[in-house]
Amino acid sequence: MRTFEPPKEPDIVLTSDQCRVLIAWNPRAGGGSRRRTVKRLQETLADKGFSCFTSTDLSEVSELAHLWWEKGDLRILLGSGGDGTVRALAELSPVGTPIAVFPAGTANLLSKYLWHRRRVSAETLADAIAVGHACRFDAGTANGRLFVLMCSCGLDAAVVDKLHRNRKGHIGYGSYLKPLFQTCREYDYPELLIYCSEVAEDPSSVEKPRSTRWAFAFNFPCYAVGSGFARDAEPTDGILDVCAFDKPGFRSGFDFYCRAVLMGRSVEGQKRMQTRRLKITSERPVSFQVDGDPGGSLPVEIEAAPKRLTLLVPPLS
Repeated sequence: MRTFEPPKEPDIVLTSDQCRVLIAWNPRAGGGSRRRTVKRLQETLADKGFSCFTSTDLSEVSELAHLWWEKGDLRILLGSGGDGTVRALAELSPVGTPIAVFPAGTANLLSKYLWHRRRVSAETLADAIAVGHACRFDAGTANGRLFVLMCSCGLDAAVVDKLHRNRKGHIGYGSYLKPLFQTCREYDYPELLIYCSEVAEDPSSVEKPRSTRWAFAFNFPCYAVGSGFARDAEPTDGILDVCAFDKPGFRSGFDFYCRAVLMGRSVEGQKRMQTRRLKITSERPVSFQVDGDPGGSLPVEIEAAPKRLTLLVPPLS
């Protein structure tokens, strides 16, 4: 998985007036030690002179984020969870709110991207918050719902649906094996039609639809454990990288999922496009997912949201 290439200077340097840290903790993400780690982070930030408040209630987090952001003293909205937690925080907070992630989910792809796969400890994160360097990144929307990393429809979205219907507590990589095998056996790969406006053309124009069986729209160059087919996505160019695959069937689906999604290897037979917006339809019921969470059913209209995210980054030299 390609990682963050830091600019010479951060887009934003947080000021000393921004002294409040709002921590949104997802108790379903990570193991039982996560509570102790979050407490250690609070203590470390308090030693650095910051005022911390922790909540597991997203409604409360949203209310406080808006209030403190308007007052000008919110330094960081920090999500202790996985990539889905970051997506939720970005959606419920004011545009421009600096967001940090304390990885506690299954893949933690955004954290791995920003921190070059390094382990992020309470002390490391507290130091970065104290320095206060942030950069602006793109996001995307799927039927108006914000996503950070990617949106997809087809087999993997059906796996996500099955997994979340039966979810009990924390999800690990092993949690995907049973729903993956069951879905690969049952899924019949209905035809998808992609209506894609090209970057070089008027964004309101569309080409003739492209037929496929499985489609991904990437904002960041990462998915699962670092999929090779997402490596060219750039989260600061205002463009989405679309990958589509045509092969149906149990063997091709299972092989692709294991090789590309779980093992991060590049695969043959994929179509690549770049666009600011697209629409995906099907005559059959087909699910889509955003950042590993169920998103709904097709049709879905997907659009880039340039500079929608403000994220804390490691201190830039």
